[in-house]
Amino acid sequence: AKALTGQAAFELDRQQSEALLQESLALLADPRLDEGEGKAERAFTYYHLGQRLRDSQMGRAIDYLEKGLALYRELDDLRGAANCLLLLGLSTFYVNLSVSRQYIVQANVIFEEIGDTRLLIQTLTWLAGVASLTGDQETMAQAVAKYYALGAATEQQASIRDRVFIYILVAEEKGQYAQSVYHRKEHIRDLNELGRAALMDHVYLAYIDLHAGQVDQGRAILWEMLGEIERTAVEHDHRLAFTKHVLASLALVDEEFAMAKDLLQQAIPIYEKNRNLPDVAGAKALMGIAFIGKGDLDAAKSYLYTGLKMALDLHGFLPLAEALMGIALLLAKQGRTRQARQVYELIWRYPRYSQSVLYNGIAGEKIRAQTAELTPDELKTIQQRAAKQDIWEEAAALLEELANDQQSAEN
Repeated sequence: AKALTGQAAFELDRQQSEALLQESLALLADPRLDEGEGKAERAFTYYHLGQRLRDSQMGRAIDYLEKGLALYRELDDLRGAANCLLLLGLSTFYVNLSVSRQYIVQANVIFEEIGDTRLLIQTLTWLAGVASLTGDQETMAQAVAKYYALGAATEQQASIRDRVFIYILVAEEKGQYAQSVYHRKEHIRDLNELGRAALMDHVYLAYIDLHAGQVDQGRAILWEMLGEIERTAVEHDHRLAFTKHVLASLALVDEEFAMAKDLLQQAIPIYEKNRNLPDVAGAKALMGIAFIGKGDLDAAKSYLYTGLKMALDLHGFLPLAEALMGIALLLAKQGRTRQARQVYELIWRYPRYSQSVLYNGIAGEKIRAQTAELTPDELKTIQQRAAKQDIWEEAAALLEELANDQQSAEN
């Protein structure tokens, strides 16, 4: 069993690696191995299965990691438990940000307790990431400050991916997408030298290219990567869903609403199967925008309601912003100009959105054009009001308004 798990760790083919790990688990199912070393080896194999499946089959990965965590806790193995907690945090990052944060904080406490600086650095980078995606700028700033406070240890022990992740995170929070593109390209170059660059590194670069305004370049990379991913995809492959999701965003900019709808309809079931709930919320919000473009406002309301409700339940800032973009477009389409601009200002006060060419193409430019009749004084009043409002509270009020509209329509 140990030999099979060791072989799997070095196997580049993911399906072959999983087969080796499953074979190892079958051997470890022998009841004579329920204690001591057998239990530890089973926990280790569960951990590796979670690690291998995380990029493509998130739901299964989480199940295996939870089993590994339970065994490590039975064995009082702090390091093993913390490793599982960290990987669970990274996996549930795409499922439920509040749960992800809990796992990462628990891992952070253990790594600090046992003095593992390398993995403490990694937990700080992901804690900063979760904080950013939940709109918690204070926690993000604290995590980044603590990361840099480790000083020389950071440079010596942080992985290439962790160092670049912090640079990218800070740049994107400030809306500095060209800087993010630079760091991502440097990251891919370093990984290529190590033979470790993955298809998704190129997909994420292309996605940020779109935000930075390098649309033609981003488009070409995305379609090329989609072909590569389709060639190697496994069932319910998260990589496939995310790439189609990004291409749908681009189709919305191009006003290819039918294409956007088709791509999102292909992505959503994969997200749902893998329990990628923040991505489901974001995809449904974008689906609402696609239906606005197609002129079907009833369908748009339904998708925007679902996307917004999920975003609020999950406390996911990105799907929340995308749902609010759709609601602003819907209000503008209904002639409710002042309210549309009010919702727009709630989002566009954040540089991550105001400086994004992609988001301006999807919604910003259209909302500004449709609210151009507002006077400078009216705009100033709206902007001052939006600056004082809590985006989560306003989103909850809009959700209630959408629910009331739907109920009135049914009656």
